[in-house]
Parts: sequence; C-alpha cells; structure tokens
Amino acid sequence: MNTTIKIDILRKKIRDLRKIQKLSGTRMAEEMNKKYNIGLNKATISKWEKGSQTPSTEYISYLCDFFEVDANWLLGLKK
Repeated sequence: MNTTIKIDILRKKIRDLRKIQKLSGTRMAEEMNKKYNIGLNKATISKWEKGSQTPSTEYISYLCDFFEVDANWLLGLKK
C-alpha cells in the first residue's frame, strides 16, 4: 500500500468519525481545543479531510484519543 492511499484512508476516516459523532468541523475543533488545550480550527480539520494537509504525530494522538480509536487503524495500517 503506498503513501497516497494511506493519506486517502486517513482523511476519509477523520471525516467519517466526525460525521458519526454528528460534529461540525467547528464543533469538533472546539471540543478538541477544550479537551487538549490546543489551537485547532475548522480550516485545519477541513484540510485534513480534503487530504491537502496531514495531521502531525501529535494531532494523530489527539484524534485517536478523541475518537477512541487505534492509531494503526486510523492510519490504515490495520483493519
């Protein structure tokens, strides 16, 4: 599996997890900022979901905790 496919998997999973939780990009950013004291915004989430930007390792960790998922699954390394 090449890197492009993994980025595509990651962006889709972030979007799907957000939608399953019935969160707008703005609301997701607000909740993550409150929980982790970070500076996340709707525009960054949108870039992740479009695949034009990839979350840093730190943000991958926050996303996994926030959505209660395994990093290997989120990154498309295991099913």
